[in-house]
Amino acid sequence: MQKIDLMVKGTLVPMVNENIISDGALAIHDGIIIACGKSSELLSRYQASTVLESEGSAIMPGFINGHTHVGMTLLRGVADNAKNLQEWLNDYIFPLEKKFLSEDFVYWSTLLACYEMVQSGITTFADMYFFEAAASKAVAHAGIRALLGETIFLQDDISYAQEFCALPKESALITSALAPHSLYSCDAQTLVKAYAVAQSLDVPFIIHVAEQNQEVVQLQKKTGMSPAEYMQSLNILSCRVIIAHGVHFSDSDLEIIGKSGASIVYNPTSNMKLASGIAHVKSMQEHGIAVGLGTDGSASNNSLDSFAEMKTGALLQSLCLPDYCKPLTPFEVVKLATADGARAIKMGSSIGTLEVGKRADIIMVRYDNLHQLPGYDLFSQFVYSSKSTDVQTVIIDGKIVMHNRKMITLFDKMPQLRERIAFYHDKIKKS
Repeated sequence: MQKIDLMVKGTLVPMVNENIISDGALAIHDGIIIACGKSSELLSRYQASTVLESEGSAIMPGFINGHTHVGMTLLRGVADNAKNLQEWLNDYIFPLEKKFLSEDFVYWSTLLACYEMVQSGITTFADMYFFEAAASKAVAHAGIRALLGETIFLQDDISYAQEFCALPKESALITSALAPHSLYSCDAQTLVKAYAVAQSLDVPFIIHVAEQNQEVVQLQKKTGMSPAEYMQSLNILSCRVIIAHGVHFSDSDLEIIGKSGASIVYNPTSNMKLASGIAHVKSMQEHGIAVGLGTDGSASNNSLDSFAEMKTGALLQSLCLPDYCKPLTPFEVVKLATADGARAIKMGSSIGTLEVGKRADIIMVRYDNLHQLPGYDLFSQFVYSSKSTDVQTVIIDGKIVMHNRKMITLFDKMPQLRERIAFYHDKIKKS
């Protein structure tokens, strides 16, 4: 009998397809899923140091938060009266960042974000912000998986981003990226140079594109091109590109993006709050684009909760005009947050499904709480009636980071985190 680190038993939701394995089990060793199947079979083959039973809970892949700004978490609630993205940025966020942005601010913001994300079953996130080296320290302490993109506005920012990518990582769970802010805030030379650096380092290239109609109209006036045409003309559109938002792409844009291999992350709550519009997810998928689900930052969403995002995202697609969108099935919505989300951030080969050979990023989610019953379809329960508090246990890379709602990796940081939250709250409120 082979000795292994961990076995997890219960109802398996692998997310490879819609099949569910009752009385299933996963065998995990050195952070990798080495077997998946019926518990009776695995128990006869493996002896685990730790066995977790999940009666009344589903075992499924951890959620992928495909677009965040975790360093902004301490700005949660400061700009809730902004009527659109430009007012939100120019009248609230940029002035506050000028006053308060620092390594310390980003570290504690990130730690707070990691706590919230783990509690809601998020095991991986893709980020775009400043001082990502400071963020990486918090990420390592939390034990969460992260793609950290250093934000670029000007050409001078590129060298700092390049240095961050070259730094030894605080954790093996961290990968780096270059993240030019947007087509409207970076000039052509900056975009081209940043992309060249991303190519040379072989890292992803994260960028906001077509978030609001205004930026698309302005780009058309300035260049005579649509966003995808403009990116194509600069040779900055390829399979390494992760596009955040993509609300206002035309069918021709989606055709170009689909052929390029670039992916898009759908951020429904933030897009609603900042009056950006509704991204056409089905149309994106029909053009062969990998689409993930993101919360965006806490300052434009107020929560980092994949359950809330799944429900909002599903309902918003149903609200679209039939000519543009088709409703997403509950299974398709859960895929946005797991398997498709992993593909969208270029990690589909290692996470996103429960399969042999993949990293053991796993959550256990209760499905028998009263607010979920009666349960006729498990995927419908996840999307429409479940809450983040239904997540019981979180395993990342084979390590238990939360069990029975009790945080393990961040427990020692809680007193100091609360103190720093209060400190920055008072400073920001007085500003």
